[in-house]
Amino acid sequence: MKKLFVFMLAVLMAVTMMTGCGKENDPKEPAKEVLNIGLNSNIVGLDPLNGSSNGARAYAYAVFEPLIEYDHEGTNSKYTPCLATEWSVADDNMTWTFKLREGIKFHNGEPFTSADVVATYTRLLNEKSLNVRSSYWTYLDSVEAVDDYTVKIKTTQPFATTLISVAMTPIMPDEAMAEFGEDFWNAQKLYGTGPWKFVEWVDGAYLHLVKNDDYWNKSAYNPAVKDLYFRFLTEVSTAITSHISGDLDAYIVNGGISRDLQSMYKGHDEIELITTETQNWIYLGYHCAGDSAFADYYARAAVDYALNRQLICDTIFSGDAKLSNGVVLPSLDGYDPTIPAYEYNPEKAKELLAKSNYDGHEITIYTSTSLAKGKDQILEISQELNAVGFNTKAEAIESAKLTEIRKAGNYEVFLMNDNLMGADLSKYLSMKVLTDAHKHEYDNPEMMELVDKILTELDIPKRNEMLGQFVRMMRETSAPHTVLYYLVQTEAINKGVVGIEMWKDTMFSVKYIDYDPAKAK
Repeated sequence: MKKLFVFMLAVLMAVTMMTGCGKENDPKEPAKEVLNIGLNSNIVGLDPLNGSSNGARAYAYAVFEPLIEYDHEGTNSKYTPCLATEWSVADDNMTWTFKLREGIKFHNGEPFTSADVVATYTRLLNEKSLNVRSSYWTYLDSVEAVDDYTVKIKTTQPFATTLISVAMTPIMPDEAMAEFGEDFWNAQKLYGTGPWKFVEWVDGAYLHLVKNDDYWNKSAYNPAVKDLYFRFLTEVSTAITSHISGDLDAYIVNGGISRDLQSMYKGHDEIELITTETQNWIYLGYHCAGDSAFADYYARAAVDYALNRQLICDTIFSGDAKLSNGVVLPSLDGYDPTIPAYEYNPEKAKELLAKSNYDGHEITIYTSTSLAKGKDQILEISQELNAVGFNTKAEAIESAKLTEIRKAGNYEVFLMNDNLMGADLSKYLSMKVLTDAHKHEYDNPEMMELVDKILTELDIPKRNEMLGQFVRMMRETSAPHTVLYYLVQTEAINKGVVGIEMWKDTMFSVKYIDYDPAKAK
């Protein structure tokens, strides 16, 4: 019976995909009405304030909307109105006033007012573990409705990236949150104000959105596409085969499509390979407390010298990864080129390890199955660490399981990637260092004080100088993370598919997606 169910499910999914894909459109037709976007990792939940993957964020910002939008270019980002028409900040640099757009309705007809903004930000205040809160709102203090179309958002102190944080906060309907609670997302009763309406999420298979025919900004965005699917296809070579056969209109891979697999697209001129030098870096995260081997500085420092980062860039990534001297990448404000590169010196690694308290117990190096070349990386890292005296094994696990392990601190070391919100380091500093969302438990008051200053410093030159100081401190202590390299990312998008925004912070947007047959030629 189970085999029959699996077979019928496979048939049903194949039929569903064929409704939007497969046979090429007649060029005389005005446009495709169904687009299928392949992703190499599933999403783990629908809560728009708690999405931790780029796919989850892309869905959330197509269905829901923030008060303002921005271009993901960092501290010099350009901001544009969305649910708010204008904004200002008081002389204290902590009180922000937003004038809201009138006449907007949620997908169920509920009017958008300041009550929805208050409900959304109040939830962030009350639930500090939410991803949007821990990533972007370390200093959120209060939210207040001045009237139906004016709100004030206050921070506890000046916050250098407040507007980026506002742009990363999708607004939820207050009446639905009051009526449904967590069932709003758990029971898939979702509705927002965006140009796409939520239909269904089948865990591990697909997420389906439909065009919002009553979108408030229809005069600026009125796509011919009516149905949009995210297809979760974790095996990259199989997904590429599906793409070139016509079942997908784009394939977006966390970390990019590796160079050795890009050759599969050769001869398929209807598909464009788009390459971006990203701000997506790979790092090792340590548990720096208790009986973890990496509670010891010498063990962490030994890892720094044991790893041949350039070899991994050249072999595993075939040149699609580049070295950095720390967490502030070369494309970021605050990058200090005078900081030396990491040195590969296995003999020094052995000397440092001999000074540590490491007792030889087996250490598991975890990574996510959705991380590009993740398993290959940890196998090589494990081999290099064992060569200097560590006793390690490599284990790739599902993304959701790894997230649980990190949040609980049930690890000694993991390999993962991180990316930046709008080309700024604030998300990483706030979530991964200061508030310790993944339980590194590194006790360094001086480092935490410096991070707090970086997050609240409004003078850009001073802030950049402090970012350099932070990199040097990380290098001197080898904690709480060690940076390995950053990625050059390539994604595959059919010609004619327009409006997929691929940002250098590795986030992407399908909010304004469409199909233009004139560009398919």
